[in-house]
Amino acid sequence: MIKFLIYQIALSIYCLLAFVFRAGFILSQPLLFFVFSLIGFLINGGAVFFIYAFSVSKRMIRGVILAILKLLHRIRLIKDLDEAWERIQEHVEDFQRSIHMVQGNYAAMMKMGLMTFFQLTCYFSITYFIYRAFGLNEASCLDIVFVQAFLYLAVSFFPTPGATGASEFGFYGFFQIFFNKNIIFIAMLLWRLITYYMNVAAGSLIILFEGIGQIFKKSE
Repeated sequence: MIKFLIYQIALSIYCLLAFVFRAGFILSQPLLFFVFSLIGFLINGGAVFFIYAFSVSKRMIRGVILAILKLLHRIRLIKDLDEAWERIQEHVEDFQRSIHMVQGNYAAMMKMGLMTFFQLTCYFSITYFIYRAFGLNEASCLDIVFVQAFLYLAVSFFPTPGATGASEFGFYGFFQIFFNKNIIFIAMLLWRLITYYMNVAAGSLIILFEGIGQIFKKSE
């Protein structure tokens, strides 16, 4: 949760800078471009606010979780409400202790924020290198990186794994100003392969080898 909080703060600052330094570029694009980016920004900013509120108010986090558990109990996804509440309280206490551990440790928070900012920059830059790989050089790196940040915001609230569907559609809508119709489909496939499917494949291999290793350890 702490890493998620830092990530959301870094992403919000990143996109706020994009809004400030590329405001003219954003406003010159179709209205949906701005609307979806703004919705994504508000959702990510809201996540930061709620996580912070949970960290300082134990009553609030307990109230929200209990309300969710009661709803799940009402629709019969949870059988024993008291047992579920007792089990989840331990996680609530862990979260509260973790938040208090980092409060006041501004050096560590700053390091995490800078590393996350660098991580996002690398991630958003992938599209620029794909753009240059096609021999295109009219757009600047900042323009493409910031547009990629807006795309990330726009699709981040879609409830599908990896924002599948929304990401591909959004790439077409956002990057047609940089790629012509003949290559944008291939560019989108390359971008999606590098940023999503390679991660899935790598993660699957790690889990597979980890599982095989555990089996051999038990057999020894």
